[in-house]
Amino acid sequence: MRIYKLQTLIIASVISMAMLFVGCEGDKDGLSGTTAGEDFSVTVDECVEDRVVITIVPPKGVAAYYACLVSDTSAVLGGDKSDILLNRLATDNFKEMIFSGKQTLTFGGLIAHSHYRLVYFEFNKDAFAIVGDLHLSERITTPDGTEKFDILVEKITGLSAEVTITPHDMTSTYYVCVDELEDYTTDFEDNDNLLIQNDYAFWDYIATSYDMEWSEVLAEDLRKGKKRLSTDEFFNLLKWDTEYIAYAYGIDSDGTLTSQMTKRTFKTAAPKATETTFSVEMTTAEWDVEYKKYRLEVEVTPSSEDARYFVTITNKDWYDWFFSEDNSDKDTDIRYEVLCNAMRGSADILNEMCLVGTGVYKPAEMRQQYFTPNKEYVVLVFGMDENGPTTPIYDYPYTTAAAQ
Repeated sequence: MRIYKLQTLIIASVISMAMLFVGCEGDKDGLSGTTAGEDFSVTVDECVEDRVVITIVPPKGVAAYYACLVSDTSAVLGGDKSDILLNRLATDNFKEMIFSGKQTLTFGGLIAHSHYRLVYFEFNKDAFAIVGDLHLSERITTPDGTEKFDILVEKITGLSAEVTITPHDMTSTYYVCVDELEDYTTDFEDNDNLLIQNDYAFWDYIATSYDMEWSEVLAEDLRKGKKRLSTDEFFNLLKWDTEYIAYAYGIDSDGTLTSQMTKRTFKTAAPKATETTFSVEMTTAEWDVEYKKYRLEVEVTPSSEDARYFVTITNKDWYDWFFSEDNSDKDTDIRYEVLCNAMRGSADILNEMCLVGTGVYKPAEMRQQYFTPNKEYVVLVFGMDENGPTTPIYDYPYTTAAAQ
């Protein structure tokens, strides 16, 4: 199987590499019935993880027609029919997909657990023009693929988990990652093909952004043999009480897929709420001559002596904006956004950035953070345990003095 790495990665452009077609075969029993479009007859004869066999019979009087299997996603087939037709005309293998009479077509090199449709329409070869309307078959979903990896997820907390990958072939390279299950079912439409396309697009984006060879970017993400990985390697931290998938698929250094995807779902733990409250005092506001900004230090006293908590100082305008109508993600838990802004893994956040009991937060030392004069800030504090926040977020506004 091959997905081209520097294109939009539509399966229709992939199948020309592995497609076989045989005309005038005998009729077969269709697995998913027959679709008719302007008297075209389309029958799915076989649907396995990497291959679909379809018999198409045109109506009488149709001398030629186009037929191709296309990835069924909202981005590819969700637009106007005129846009879909223009997209088909622009594909490199368009002329190869013009047929006459009854045909039994085999589309290979497909991705398991993915959605496709046959796109077909009458075509005038002499005038090189589309005749009539565009037709789409019913959705064709390939079954789950043969698993080539054992994936074990354990030591699950609210912020991290440990993922152990054991490939069945210890000599082959593979890619492994973790993503939110909701992203997979919504953004990627419960479609392995789309998720793989997203990975390829990400590698392409990094290569373009940093002026690197695509193979260099891919090489950094390839693994071989049994691996035990913390999710901190994929995310700075996971989101508590949230479902995820850990997935892996074989891929070599050229970007050629060597196996279907194996997936495992898991859910992070939920933190236990406490009634801890906090008092905050700005104990230091010193002018730093070198940075020409203020060095701030905050003393935090929790109501429980052994309480662990996270504290930071951020721009008040960002804090106000987060809850405004201008923020399309305002329903996201702001505590998770605050933790993500720390740009550290879960272990570092818990062990190095959280305080326990009465403590002094020193952002200049901990985060190389200094503060602009005459600017509004807000001190944010909330309780933490290994599973995430244990209290609501407490905010304490503070405005720095004029420059010295």
